Amino acid sequence: MSTPNLLHVREVEITYKNHPDLLQRPRVEQSTDVVNIMRNVEDMQKNIDYKEVFYAIYLNQNNRVLSVGKVAEGTTTYCLVNIRQILQSALLQNATNLIVTHCHPSGSSHPSPEDIAVSERIKHAAKLLDIKLIDSIILTSYDYFSLAESGLI
Repeated sequence: MSTPNLLHVREVEITYKNHPDLLQRPRVEQSTDVVNIMRNVEDMQKNIDYKEVFYAIYLNQNNRVLSVGKVAEGTTTYCLVNIRQILQSALLQNATNLIVTHCHPSGSSHPSPEDIAVSERIKHAAKLLDIKLIDSIILTSYDYFSLAESGLI
């Protein structure tokens, strides 16, 4: 029976590839741009009236979309968000800006106290990593609410 080499440590390597299509990617200039992007995410549209789904939109310095990633999927009334996972993905993509968005199956786009609190926590955690949370948007089938435009974050 051989003993494992305890000094052999796994290594993570990060490489960045050039994306020639970067200038063709959507640019976020206002909250309606985010709404239009999310209305084209099939999984969001499939679940918007069924259960809360939470997404992060990762952006570069010019607010070009690097990616859209599902962060969490919950129930009809709640979604547990892992802030560490959001920021880990942002760092791996070299994102400098971030927008989070989730849906309210109830049809009410008004933010709950928990929505505001988790957005504030994301904002403060991201700031420590020099990542700016630009907005937190709540979607319904027919409406949306921007916490940034309302001055809540």
